[in-house]
Amino acid sequence: MEEYASGGGLARRGSALLGRDTPAEDLFGIRGDPRVDRLLDGALDALATAVANLAIALDPERVVLGGGMAAEPALPSRISATLAAAVPFPPVVEAGRFASDAALVGALALAVDALRA
Repeated sequence: MEEYASGGGLARRGSALLGRDTPAEDLFGIRGDPRVDRLLDGALDALATAVANLAIALDPERVVLGGGMAAEPALPSRISATLAAAVPFPPVVEAGRFASDAALVGALALAVDALRA
């Protein structure tokens, strides 16, 4: 998944595709170029398939999206559609409230819990 759907992986593949250094976030602004569209659609499909496989294995009630790819407006509907087609009881898909700070918020929650113990 790191190669297909992470910011670093997309930046490497997009830069090679376009022949110039291109950050992942810039790729989403180049929609309309068929090469970039194929790259991004492939990444969204790979991510949606991975989430569907995890949902089948873990049977969660909810999937919360975070990270850089979560900023892509098409992501929640793409994942929801894949889940509806592949998962017997598809979970609800939503964007995380702390998309960029999830690790920090989690670390703080652990610290508060440790102080209370």
